[in-house]
Amino acid sequence: MRLLFLLVWKHWASSPLRLLLTWFGVVLGVAIVTGIHVLDHNTILSQLEQRRGDFGRVDLELRPKGSQPSLDERRQQLEQHGDIERVGLLAQSRIQVIENAAVVQQVSIFGLAPVGGDWFGHYRVAQGRDLNRLDPEHRVLVSPVFAAARGLQPGSRFQVLALPLAKLVDCIDGRLVHAKEQVGQPVPGAQLEVVGILEPFRLARQNAGNVIISSYGLTSRLGRSPSPIIQVNRRAGVDPSRLVTELEQDYFVDRQRSAMIGERADERAFRNGVKVLGCLALILGMFVIFHTLSYSLAEKIRRIGILRTLGALPGQIARVFLLDAFLISILGSIFGLLAGLLLAWVLKEAGITTLGLGKSVTTFELPWSQLAAIAMLGVFFTMLGAAFPLMKVRNLSPTRILYVRDLAPPADLMRGVNVFMLLILVVALPLAYLAMTPLLSDAGRGAGIVLLQAGGIVAVFFAVLLLSPRLVRTIGGLPLRLSRSALPLASFLVGKNLLRAPSRLATPVCGLTLVALAMLGLAGLTGALKEELRDFAKEGLHGRLFVRFAPDKPLAESDWKALKNLEGVHSVLPMSAIHHMPFIAFGTDSEDLDCKGGALEGRPALVTKMKDRRCLVISRRLASLKGYELGQMLPVLAGKRVQHYEVIAISDKDGFFPDERAYALADRTWFKLDFCLNVDLASDFAVRIDPTRKQEIERALRKLPGKLAWIKPGEGIEEFHLADIDRDFFFFDILLLLLLILAGTGQVNLITLATISRAREIGVLRALGMTRGDFVRVLLLEASVVGLITALLTIAAGLPMILILIRGLREVSGLEVPFYLPVSAALWISAVSFLVAMAASLLPAIRATGLPAAVAVRSSE
Repeated sequence: MRLLFLLVWKHWASSPLRLLLTWFGVVLGVAIVTGIHVLDHNTILSQLEQRRGDFGRVDLELRPKGSQPSLDERRQQLEQHGDIERVGLLAQSRIQVIENAAVVQQVSIFGLAPVGGDWFGHYRVAQGRDLNRLDPEHRVLVSPVFAAARGLQPGSRFQVLALPLAKLVDCIDGRLVHAKEQVGQPVPGAQLEVVGILEPFRLARQNAGNVIISSYGLTSRLGRSPSPIIQVNRRAGVDPSRLVTELEQDYFVDRQRSAMIGERADERAFRNGVKVLGCLALILGMFVIFHTLSYSLAEKIRRIGILRTLGALPGQIARVFLLDAFLISILGSIFGLLAGLLLAWVLKEAGITTLGLGKSVTTFELPWSQLAAIAMLGVFFTMLGAAFPLMKVRNLSPTRILYVRDLAPPADLMRGVNVFMLLILVVALPLAYLAMTPLLSDAGRGAGIVLLQAGGIVAVFFAVLLLSPRLVRTIGGLPLRLSRSALPLASFLVGKNLLRAPSRLATPVCGLTLVALAMLGLAGLTGALKEELRDFAKEGLHGRLFVRFAPDKPLAESDWKALKNLEGVHSVLPMSAIHHMPFIAFGTDSEDLDCKGGALEGRPALVTKMKDRRCLVISRRLASLKGYELGQMLPVLAGKRVQHYEVIAISDKDGFFPDERAYALADRTWFKLDFCLNVDLASDFAVRIDPTRKQEIERALRKLPGKLAWIKPGEGIEEFHLADIDRDFFFFDILLLLLLILAGTGQVNLITLATISRAREIGVLRALGMTRGDFVRVLLLEASVVGLITALLTIAAGLPMILILIRGLREVSGLEVPFYLPVSAALWISAVSFLVAMAASLLPAIRATGLPAAVAVRSSE
């Protein structure tokens, strides 16, 4: 064992630069993936904590449409649904605590079904035990604040009463009507037994900590109007949008406390892009490691031959190189995890999240299972990089091995390496990554197909490049023909090396092209999102002022009606009431939709219909996300009744207020009739204007009696959101910079190995009069071949890939983004790849030519 470690140590000491670059490749690849997953985990966790408040992790909350079937029957039906993992009932109300026949306080009571086990994480038990299904109804859990105030312990009993009957209020035809008071019914009561005391956590923190948790049946019996809801968690990998669409047929779906953070259209697109870049980072890291170890083994081929002639068995030699790879992978994975945690923490402190900028991250929890999977992937694929060539060595005789004098190894050794690498890195590694990244499967089957198509394009080009030496020689020979007259010696030597080992050039090309394709894909997606925003702005933002008054001093109807008489004002669209249907809907004036640039311009019959019947004008994004169509009747819960609103138009000409642009407009009269909302006051307005009269209209708005908060022109909102896309995608720029460094590291690594193995050749050429500058020009010319092939491959594979990625963006996010080809971006990205290839050759060139010619000629490698 000591000899084994000694040989590994000698191997490291003989080529410290090779060791450092290989180790750095492992560290950087693992660090990028680790940083992405830790940051995403804490981004979602923080947003979830902020949204759900003092409730547990619930994906969806459902309220039935209609009274049949019963809640228990509905629960059983949902439990049998293939896409749903957990179903529970929650009822909330208040009851009175009595002592000596006197009411001493009121407490909140939460009824759960089923009891015990706390499926959704609503509470934790600190003392005693949890409830179970066999407990009688009178056994409960109490919060620590309530237990301390009443002196309760597990086993204690106390008396409670229901609240006195109250008058129920409902909205009927625009008036709040009190239901008849139920007279003569006794106020129910019960004696409750404490079986456990809760931690001050989630539900136990509500109502200043005065909380009782019981069975659903007890709360239903004691509570006044407990408003039961059905809570649902989906199975991992289920498309949330599809599930919501399916459930909305029978339920009103409330996502105000939803655990499905990051599922909005733009958020899903952003997070999926981050995860794909994580996969690319892992592939690049393993790509660098795989080829470094493979060609490192080829570099040490003579050493293997000497050990074989001295009597070393193939298994003993294999253990040396496997131990080498194992130690590098273990150390690289450990330091990569640490570097990834540091990267996630730095991004968190900088306010950068996997949902874009402007989101706060308040936690820093480590997803240990994902971190372990990342480390295992790094170690496993690193070991594969050393194992495959070692298997090939077993079939070579010592005589054949000792005959080798440079990096052009025996054909028996490197035959099949590229095929094996292609299968491992383009097929096996991405599939393993997808298996540990459930987000990508959440996007649904369509997104998976798109990812496979994009990956297929890359795989085909790489397969042709890696498995077709003739193609590499043909493309690589183009710059050599141009430089033959100016650099004859350099062109001859590069052509000679290209003919002998074309796969050595193809390898760095693949690494750089992966990053270039990612950069080009990002440019295409960013451009498509901007084009989609510009299309919307032409329809819904240009020629408009968006005005907001303070909520405590809104504008009265008489004032905004007078505003319409100003010269240059085409219409004033008030957002006088807001209601969630569950999408956001605004009550406005229907007649103002029939004006220049309005959604119902030239269609007075639809305006009349909108005033006379319950109708909606919905945005294009809402129609796309929900699959709504013209003429569709949408059920809306209005008090205890269900009203149906008809979709009469789909348009973005109504203006812009919600960030996601998924909203609807209805005549404000119906909001008063159905929801008893005050529609005579408004705080938000979309004012269509003549742009030449903009300043005059702004001055008039500032003189109105309401308290003006701000005025924003539509063109300014467009510029802000265009800049916001760039700000959000700054995270991608950071990741791509790291990937570019990783790809450059791979090229430096391979060129370094090439120059080490050609030390004797370099010494002979130096002895014959070749200067240091001549050899630097040789390596730079070789790098230009790499850069040219990279540029051509980036353009050839990138442009069709962008079309597929934009189609995938449509599938994943539901956005109707236009197809966009970033031709200028393709040119400058190709130029950047070319420059990186050139820069990566400088360090190996300087190092190789610094060795004296006499020393280089005596080199045994």
